[in-house]
Amino acid sequence: MDMKTRVERVAYWLAKTEKVLTQKQEEYAANSDALHNFKRGSAMTGGKKSPEEILRGFLLKHWISINDIIDAADEGKDLPPRHVIEEKIGDVINYMILLDCLLYDREELYKPLDLFGEVSRQMAENVDRHMVSYAPNQPDDQFVGFPASDPFGGVVL
Repeated sequence: MDMKTRVERVAYWLAKTEKVLTQKQEEYAANSDALHNFKRGSAMTGGKKSPEEILRGFLLKHWISINDIIDAADEGKDLPPRHVIEEKIGDVINYMILLDCLLYDREELYKPLDLFGEVSRQMAENVDRHMVSYAPNQPDDQFVGFPASDPFGGVVL
């Protein structure tokens, strides 16, 4: 595939994904919660399965279809029509985005409260000021860390 075609395919998928997720949100979201179906599915198991596990179950049928398409291609069999291939790939892309949303939602839910307001902001600025980013010519696990001085600028809680 040449670069121009690749760029066109990326643009196609970005536009299609946004359109489908926007349309489906109205269909599947309830009470303004875009992740309602996964959370409701979790509740229906009595909390034995997380919303992410429910998503994995929904995703499984699409993943099986994609694997069947890959197997058919590897075995030289006829592939399904292009619209079927795109539907299955699109479903998996959309579920990965929804998984990101579920995990983001979970992170936000458990994010610690900023009880110290300004002190926390100052500490973050001091850390940012004293930390050096990844050293690009070093091995992957080689980072430049804090200086010997106090990275928190003397702020004590």
